[in-house]
Amino acid sequence: MLALNNLLALLVELAALAACARWGWSRFEGLVPAALAALACAGIFVLLWAIYAAPKSKHRLAPPGLLAFKIAIFTGATAALGATGSAAAAILFALAAASQLALAGRHGVL
Repeated sequence: MLALNNLLALLVELAALAACARWGWSRFEGLVPAALAALACAGIFVLLWAIYAAPKSKHRLAPPGLLAFKIAIFTGATAALGATGSAAAAILFALAAASQLALAGRHGVL
C-alpha cells in the first residue's frame, strides 16, 4: 500500500506542476509570452515544493504545516485547472489529491 501511495503522490505532484504551467500558458496569447508565463508558474511551483515539501529539504515543514502546504498547493492546482476551462480535469485532480493525502495520513507518511 505504501508503494501505491508513493506512486499516487508522484502523479499528483506532477499533475499539479502541469496544472500550474497550463494556467500560466493560458494567460497570454503569443507563443513566447505564453511559454514564459508557463515556465514562470512551473518554476515557482518547483521552488516552493523544493523548499517546503521535498523530503531532503533543510526547510521541510513539520507534518501539520506540510499538510496545510500540500492542501494549499493542490487547491491552487485545482483552481488553475478550473480557470483554464477544464472542470472535469479539476474534479479528477481534486479527488486524486484528496485520496493521496488521505492515504498518506493513514500510513503516517505525509
